[in-house]
Amino acid sequence: SEVIPGIHESNPEILALYARVTSTGNPERNELHVDALDLWLDVSIYSLGGDDFAVVFDNISERRRSEKAVRLFRMLLDQSTDIIEVVDPHTGRLLDVNEKGHLAHGYSRDEYLALRVFDLDMTVDQAFFLASIEKLRESKGMRHEGIRRRKDGSTFPVEVNIKYVELD
Repeated sequence: SEVIPGIHESNPEILALYARVTSTGNPERNELHVDALDLWLDVSIYSLGGDDFAVVFDNISERRRSEKAVRLFRMLLDQSTDIIEVVDPHTGRLLDVNEKGHLAHGYSRDEYLALRVFDLDMTVDQAFFLASIEKLRESKGMRHEGIRRRKDGSTFPVEVNIKYVELD
């Protein structure tokens, strides 16, 4: 309470953690938001014997903000009425897909992510895919009209707007 004034008032559960560790001798770890500091902390508590214990605080606020941003972005992608896919430009393997994508094709997310573009689009083979990647690297974007195959074998026409994005 001297190091973080107000922590016991804002986070009374931390006192319960201290008490449990000193009474059982078993270490505990917990993530909690400390209202007094407006920080997320990863708190590790270790018994030193008797009523003594050590506490290690790790500020994880930035990680928690990043996780929240990723969850928001994922929710926005999944709410889109368009199919959004992320494809490995070297292999054609699907790295990510929004909910609309795998549901429109009749696959579970895991099943869908085991596929490659040429498993889904009847107009795309590996040679066409690799040639398209070369064009994309130069132009950063292109359109393709194709025929997609669902898991049940039925097909539907698609217009694909492709963007080449490079990270790191």
